[in-house]
Amino acid sequence: MSAIAQEVEDHEALRLDMEVRLRSMRVFRPFVPSLPDRRWDVAILRSWQSFLQIPGRVEHDYYGLINMCLTQIFPISDGWRVHPQAGPEFGRKESANWLVFDVEYAFDGIDTRPARLVWEAKPLNTFDRVSKLGSTDIQIRERLADVGNTMDLPVLFGVSSIGQWLQLYTYTDTGDYWPPRPIPRNPNPNYVRDDWPNDWHTTNLFHPAGHDLLVKIREEILFQVGTVYGQAATTPSPDMKDRILEQLAEMEQGQPAPHRH
Repeated sequence: MSAIAQEVEDHEALRLDMEVRLRSMRVFRPFVPSLPDRRWDVAILRSWQSFLQIPGRVEHDYYGLINMCLTQIFPISDGWRVHPQAGPEFGRKESANWLVFDVEYAFDGIDTRPARLVWEAKPLNTFDRVSKLGSTDIQIRERLADVGNTMDLPVLFGVSSIGQWLQLYTYTDTGDYWPPRPIPRNPNPNYVRDDWPNDWHTTNLFHPAGHDLLVKIREEILFQVGTVYGQAATTPSPDMKDRILEQLAEMEQGQPAPHRH
């Protein structure tokens, strides 16, 4: 068997393996009342407490909380990078209140096609209008397709958050999404939906189910990386820092000194 044929066969085996591994994640779970998860850092819990206690907190505070949660689950010391960025249409009034978080795992020596989690954050008032829910669903799917076409892994993970409420998305290299698009009751393409699945966005970020979901996503990304690139790729090499420092020293040679008046 040629090397290319073997690579294709291995990739297909991994894709099928991932389908099995993700079955427990690709289910809709009703909201179960619970207490905030003590595994979150005290700074995160304190910020969440402050958010709930002080009326009139702006939606941007959610984005800071999400960033704190992501950097705890996906720490930079393990090779992860969290990139908050404005939505693709930032500058239009209706898009200025949502953010995209790219979570990348750039493993040692392979930095051009990082493994990623795509997160789109929307404010709580998104629940107020079905049209907003519909655009939220469309935007996360489009984002997943754009990112998925640049990856070597069979499954790309996405999270759509409305306030603290999370919904898992997955996109495969065969172009399949989960969850399936909601089917409108009226097939007329000009008809605006007046219903939305009640079992979407039922996972509270700050409760055990939210913490567990993010940990599971991290584990599955690392499983794919280890399978495709070898287990060594999931742990930065001990001499990686020294090598980077040496390279930086070489690159900085000849750089002009800062000009001061």
